[in-house]
Amino acid sequence: MRNPFLFLFGLVTILLGFVFLFDNTLGFNMLRLLWPIGLILAGIVLLVQRNKQPAAFSSSLVVSKQNNAFISDVNRKGHWIVENEAFSAFISDLTLDLREADIPKGETVYQISGFIGDVNVKVPEDVAVMVSSSAFISDINVMGSSETGFFGPVTLKSDDYELAAKQIRIEASHFIGDITVKASSYASIDSIQEKSPKLLA
Repeated sequence: MRNPFLFLFGLVTILLGFVFLFDNTLGFNMLRLLWPIGLILAGIVLLVQRNKQPAAFSSSLVVSKQNNAFISDVNRKGHWIVENEAFSAFISDLTLDLREADIPKGETVYQISGFIGDVNVKVPEDVAVMVSSSAFISDINVMGSSETGFFGPVTLKSDDYELAAKQIRIEASHFIGDITVKASSYASIDSIQEKSPKLLA
C-alpha cells in the first residue's frame, strides 16, 4: 500500500514514541490503557460498518452478493461473471481482475467499506471506470490519473465514462483507502458462454 498506509505507519510510530516517553519519564504505563481503548474503537467501527450503509453508497442499488469479513484477502481472476457486489471488512486486500470476466453492458457497481482497504482492479481497455471514495485518507489512481484526499470524498473517472457501453463504478468508504484501477491492452469478451459454454453448464 502506498502513501496513506505510510502515513498510518508514521502516526502509529509517533504514538508509540509518546507511550514510551510517558512510561520512562512519569512511570505511567499508557500501553495498558491504549490496548483496551484500541480494541473498543475497532469493535465500534466494525459494528457501524456492518449496520450502517455509508452515505456515499447508492441507496437504491440492488446488490447481488454481500461479502462480510473481519480481515479479508480476495483475489478474483480468470473467467467469472461480473455483477453488483458489496465487500465489507475491517481490514481488506481486494484484487479484482476483470480482463477475462463476463462484464454486462451498462453500469455495474462495487460497494466496498471498512477501516483500512487496499483495492486493486484491472479492466479491459473498452471498459470505463468511476471511483468514488469517502475516507479520512484516500489515495486513488484511475488509468494513470491520481488524487489524494483528506477528510472528504474524492471522485475520479474515465473520460468517456458516460458514453461507454460497459461501466464499472466503485463506491468506497474507508478510514484509510488505497484504490488503483489499471486498464489492459485488450478488449473484454462479450460473454463467457460464447467463449466457452462449458463454463456455465
